[in-house]
Amino acid sequence: MNLELKVTKIQFIYDDGDTNAINFILDDNGYFSIQTCVYEEQDENFNQPFFEFKEQSNGQRGGLERIDFSTEKTLLTFKDNKLFMKRYKEVELLLNQPVDRKIVDFFANHLFVGDLIHYDGGFEISARVIQTEYREPPLETELP
Repeated sequence: MNLELKVTKIQFIYDDGDTNAINFILDDNGYFSIQTCVYEEQDENFNQPFFEFKEQSNGQRGGLERIDFSTEKTLLTFKDNKLFMKRYKEVELLLNQPVDRKIVDFFANHLFVGDLIHYDGGFEISARVIQTEYREPPLETELP
């Protein structure tokens, strides 16, 4: 089963409270958000992006298998054993603007999922991005 979402606006959040996030504002005034910590966590589960749909209770951490970018659509595919909200194999984000380099860069270098990115054949080469940024090492806490 697929979840199709019509996006009217995109918000980029950089390192706010040690979190990067991209918020897709939907045509029904709801939202779909993808969030991740900027620091590497010891628990690998917390290094997975958190996906949230309309409210925090409709969210989950991890499970993303691949990301496909095309001209005006972003397709998130989840693993069979970790479906989004336990029922959606794919979340299709239909944008009201072309997918550009800024969007792809945010996924690759701020959500740190560059290894999951794929492009359709007609996707602009100039908008493609290779992951060059990675999470910062964990913060060291000094004891007095």
